[in-house]
Amino acid sequence: MKICCISDMHGNLKFDVPECDLLLIAGDICPAEYDPYTSIEMQRSWLDGKFKRWIYDQPIEYAISVAGNHDWIWEFGKDRLPMWFPLNIVDREMHGEAKIECIEDYLTFYKGLKIYGTPVQQPFNSWAFNREEGSLVKYWDAIPEGLDILLLHCPPYGILDSTHHPKYTSEHIGSKSLKKRIEKIRPKCVIYGHNHGEHGVVEEDGIKYVNASLVDEEYKMTRKPIMVEL
Repeated sequence: MKICCISDMHGNLKFDVPECDLLLIAGDICPAEYDPYTSIEMQRSWLDGKFKRWIYDQPIEYAISVAGNHDWIWEFGKDRLPMWFPLNIVDREMHGEAKIECIEDYLTFYKGLKIYGTPVQQPFNSWAFNREEGSLVKYWDAIPEGLDILLLHCPPYGILDSTHHPKYTSEHIGSKSLKKRIEKIRPKCVIYGHNHGEHGVVEEDGIKYVNASLVDEEYKMTRKPIMVEL
Protein backbone atom coordinates (compact mmCIF):
# COMPACT_ATOMS: atom_id res chain seq x y z
CA MET A 1 0.00 0.00 0.00
CA LYS A 2 1.31 3.45 -0.95
CA ILE A 3 1.04 5.83 1.99
CA CYS A 4 1.69 9.58 1.95
CA CYS A 5 2.69 11.25 5.23
CA ILE A 6 2.24 14.95 5.98
CA SER A 7 2.06 17.12 9.09
CA ASP A 8 2.15 20.73 10.25
CA MET A 9 0.50 22.47 7.33
CA HIS A 10 -0.84 25.20 9.64
CA GLY A 11 -3.52 26.07 7.11
CA ASN A 12 -1.16 26.12 4.12
CA LEU A 13 -2.53 23.86 1.37
CA LYS A 14 -0.23 24.97 -1.44
CA PHE A 15 1.58 21.68 -1.98
CA ASP A 16 1.05 18.55 -4.03
CA VAL A 17 0.02 15.21 -2.56
CA PRO A 18 1.32 12.31 -4.69
CA GLU A 19 -1.19 9.71 -5.82
CA CYS A 20 -1.55 7.18 -3.01
CA ASP A 21 -3.84 4.71 -1.29
CA LEU A 22 -3.78 6.43 2.09
CA LEU A 23 -2.90 9.93 3.27
CA LEU A 24 -1.81 10.24 6.92
CA ILE A 25 -1.84 13.67 8.59
CA ALA A 26 0.04 13.99 11.88
CA GLY A 27 -1.57 17.14 13.23
CA ASP A 28 -1.42 20.94 13.07
CA ILE A 29 -3.81 20.93 10.17
CA CYS A 30 -5.60 24.24 10.72
CA PRO A 31 -4.64 27.88 10.84
CA ALA A 32 -4.85 29.07 14.45
CA GLU A 33 -4.72 31.98 16.83
CA TYR A 34 -3.38 31.65 20.36
CA ASP A 35 -6.84 31.97 21.91
CA PRO A 36 -8.79 28.71 21.49
CA TYR A 37 -12.21 30.32 21.56
CA THR A 38 -11.49 32.82 18.79
CA SER A 39 -9.91 30.00 16.78
CA ILE A 40 -12.72 27.44 16.93
CA GLU A 41 -15.19 29.18 14.61
CA MET A 42 -12.40 30.19 12.24
CA GLN A 43 -11.16 26.59 12.12
CA ARG A 44 -14.69 25.24 11.57
CA SER A 45 -15.17 27.59 8.62
CA TRP A 46 -11.76 26.73 7.17
CA LEU A 47 -12.33 22.98 7.50
CA ASP A 48 -15.77 23.19 5.93
CA GLY A 49 -14.52 25.38 3.10
CA LYS A 50 -10.93 25.40 1.90
CA PHE A 51 -9.90 22.14 3.52
CA LYS A 52 -12.92 20.18 2.34
CA ARG A 53 -12.42 21.31 -1.25
CA TRP A 54 -8.71 20.49 -0.98
CA ILE A 55 -9.04 17.00 0.53
CA TYR A 56 -11.68 15.90 -1.98
CA ASP A 57 -9.45 17.12 -4.82
CA GLN A 58 -6.42 15.04 -3.78
CA PRO A 59 -5.43 11.84 -5.68
CA ILE A 60 -6.01 9.63 -2.63
CA GLU A 61 -8.43 6.89 -1.68
CA TYR A 62 -8.72 7.87 1.98
CA ALA A 63 -7.09 9.95 4.74
CA ILE A 64 -6.62 9.46 8.47
CA SER A 65 -5.43 12.24 10.76
CA VAL A 66 -4.77 13.23 14.33
CA ALA A 67 -5.04 16.75 15.70
CA GLY A 68 -2.05 18.81 16.78
CA ASN A 69 -1.45 21.50 19.34
CA HIS A 70 -2.75 24.21 17.00
CA ASP A 71 -5.96 22.33 16.24
CA TRP A 72 -8.05 23.83 19.04
CA ILE A 73 -11.38 22.71 17.58
CA TRP A 74 -10.69 19.04 18.34
CA GLU A 75 -10.06 19.69 22.03
CA PHE A 76 -12.56 22.45 22.82
CA GLY A 77 -15.07 22.49 19.97
CA LYS A 78 -15.84 18.96 18.78
CA ASP A 79 -19.51 19.91 18.46
CA ARG A 80 -18.46 22.46 15.82
CA LEU A 81 -16.67 19.96 13.60
CA PRO A 82 -18.19 19.44 10.13
CA MET A 83 -20.27 16.27 9.87
CA TRP A 84 -18.32 15.08 6.83
CA PHE A 85 -15.14 14.86 8.98
CA PRO A 86 -15.89 11.81 11.22
CA LEU A 87 -14.08 11.24 14.51
CA ASN A 88 -13.80 7.45 14.39
CA ILE A 89 -14.62 4.31 12.45
CA VAL A 90 -18.20 4.24 13.76
CA ASP A 91 -18.83 7.73 12.41
CA ARG A 92 -17.12 6.70 9.17
CA GLU A 93 -19.62 3.87 8.74
CA MET A 94 -22.49 6.27 9.43
CA HIS A 95 -21.16 8.75 6.89
CA GLY A 96 -20.04 6.49 4.07
CA GLU A 97 -19.24 9.40 1.77
CA ALA A 98 -16.46 10.61 4.09
CA LYS A 99 -12.95 10.68 2.67
CA ILE A 100 -11.16 11.35 5.96
CA GLU A 101 -11.41 10.61 9.67
CA CYS A 102 -9.64 12.11 12.67
CA ILE A 103 -8.76 9.67 15.45
CA GLU A 104 -8.12 10.58 19.07
CA ASP A 105 -6.76 7.90 21.40
CA TYR A 106 -8.44 5.46 19.09
CA LEU A 107 -7.70 2.32 17.08
CA THR A 108 -8.91 2.24 13.50
CA PHE A 109 -8.48 -0.10 10.56
CA TYR A 110 -8.03 0.55 6.88
CA LYS A 111 -7.66 -2.19 4.26
CA GLY A 112 -5.97 -4.55 6.70
CA LEU A 113 -3.77 -1.92 8.37
CA LYS A 114 -4.07 -1.50 12.13
CA ILE A 115 -3.63 2.21 12.96
CA TYR A 116 -3.74 3.97 16.32
CA GLY A 117 -3.59 7.72 16.81
CA THR A 118 -3.33 10.26 19.61
CA PRO A 119 -2.85 14.05 19.49
CA VAL A 120 -1.27 14.63 22.93
CA GLN A 121 2.17 16.12 23.35
CA GLN A 122 4.41 17.76 25.94
CA PRO A 123 3.61 21.31 27.12
CA PHE A 124 4.36 24.09 24.66
CA ASN A 125 2.97 27.57 25.39
CA SER A 126 -0.33 26.13 26.68
CA TRP A 127 -1.65 25.05 23.28
CA ALA A 128 -4.17 22.25 22.64
CA PHE A 129 -3.59 18.70 23.89
CA ASN A 130 -0.60 19.78 26.02
CA ARG A 131 0.11 17.28 28.79
CA GLU A 132 2.90 17.05 31.35
CA GLU A 133 5.33 14.17 30.80
CA GLY A 134 4.02 12.38 33.86
CA SER A 135 0.45 12.57 32.53
CA LEU A 136 1.46 11.40 29.07
CA VAL A 137 2.31 7.91 30.30
CA LYS A 138 -1.37 6.88 30.56
CA TYR A 139 -1.91 7.90 26.93
CA TRP A 140 1.11 5.93 25.78
CA ASP A 141 0.09 2.91 27.89
CA ALA A 142 -3.22 2.85 25.99
CA ILE A 143 -1.39 2.32 22.68
CA PRO A 144 -1.97 -1.33 21.74
CA GLU A 145 0.54 -3.85 20.49
CA GLY A 146 0.55 -5.29 16.98
CA LEU A 147 0.21 -1.96 15.17
CA ASP A 148 1.13 -1.35 11.59
CA ILE A 149 1.10 2.43 12.09
CA LEU A 150 1.28 4.68 15.15
CA LEU A 151 0.07 8.17 14.16
CA LEU A 152 1.09 10.93 16.56
CA HIS A 153 1.71 14.64 16.77
CA CYS A 154 4.35 14.24 19.48
CA PRO A 155 7.83 12.97 18.51
CA PRO A 156 9.56 10.25 20.51
CA TYR A 157 12.62 11.53 22.33
CA GLY A 158 15.86 11.50 20.37
CA ILE A 159 14.48 10.66 16.93
CA LEU A 160 13.97 13.57 14.54
CA ASP A 161 12.92 15.73 17.49
CA SER A 162 15.72 18.33 17.68
CA THR A 163 14.79 21.96 17.09
CA HIS A 164 16.99 24.09 14.83
CA HIS A 165 15.48 27.55 15.09
CA PRO A 166 17.97 30.29 14.12
CA LYS A 167 17.02 32.38 17.17
CA TYR A 168 16.98 29.70 19.87
CA THR A 169 19.20 26.99 21.33
CA SER A 170 18.60 23.56 19.83
CA GLU A 171 16.80 21.09 22.09
CA HIS A 172 15.02 17.74 22.03
CA ILE A 173 11.24 18.17 22.33
CA GLY A 174 10.19 14.52 22.14
CA SER A 175 8.77 12.37 24.92
CA LYS A 176 11.03 9.89 26.69
CA SER A 177 8.12 7.81 27.96
CA LEU A 178 6.74 7.61 24.41
CA LYS A 179 10.05 6.27 23.16
CA LYS A 180 10.00 3.56 25.83
CA ARG A 181 6.46 2.54 24.86
CA ILE A 182 7.36 2.37 21.17
CA GLU A 183 10.37 0.19 21.95
CA LYS A 184 8.07 -2.17 23.86
CA ILE A 185 5.15 -2.48 21.44
CA ARG A 186 7.21 -2.17 18.23
CA PRO A 187 4.83 -0.75 15.60
CA LYS A 188 6.05 -1.08 12.04
CA CYS A 189 5.93 2.66 11.39
CA VAL A 190 5.67 5.74 13.62
CA ILE A 191 4.53 8.98 11.98
CA TYR A 192 4.54 12.37 13.68
CA GLY A 193 5.31 16.08 13.29
CA HIS A 194 5.31 18.96 15.80
CA ASN A 195 9.06 19.49 15.47
CA HIS A 196 9.68 21.60 12.37
CA GLY A 197 13.44 21.20 12.57
CA GLU A 198 14.04 17.62 11.44
CA HIS A 199 11.83 16.50 8.57
CA GLY A 200 12.76 13.05 7.31
CA VAL A 201 12.81 9.29 7.78
CA VAL A 202 15.06 7.09 9.91
CA GLU A 203 14.91 3.42 10.81
CA GLU A 204 15.96 2.22 14.24
CA ASP A 205 15.81 -1.37 15.48
CA GLY A 206 13.48 -2.33 12.65
CA ILE A 207 10.99 0.50 13.26
CA LYS A 208 10.51 3.23 10.66
CA TYR A 209 10.17 6.77 12.08
CA VAL A 210 8.78 9.58 9.94
CA ASN A 211 8.80 13.27 10.85
CA ALA A 212 6.39 14.57 8.22
CA SER A 213 6.35 18.29 9.09
CA LEU A 214 5.96 20.32 5.91
CA VAL A 215 6.93 23.72 7.30
CA ASP A 216 10.33 24.74 8.63
CA GLU A 217 11.14 26.54 11.87
CA GLU A 218 9.96 29.84 10.34
CA TYR A 219 6.65 28.30 9.20
CA LYS A 220 7.66 28.36 5.53
CA MET A 221 6.44 25.50 3.34
CA THR A 222 9.84 24.13 2.37
CA ARG A 223 9.35 20.35 2.62
CA LYS A 224 7.55 17.73 0.57
CA PRO A 225 5.25 14.89 1.62
CA ILE A 226 7.01 11.64 2.52
CA MET A 227 5.99 8.39 0.85
CA VAL A 228 6.24 5.01 2.58
CA GLU A 229 5.04 1.55 1.60
CA LEU A 230 3.62 -1.14 3.86
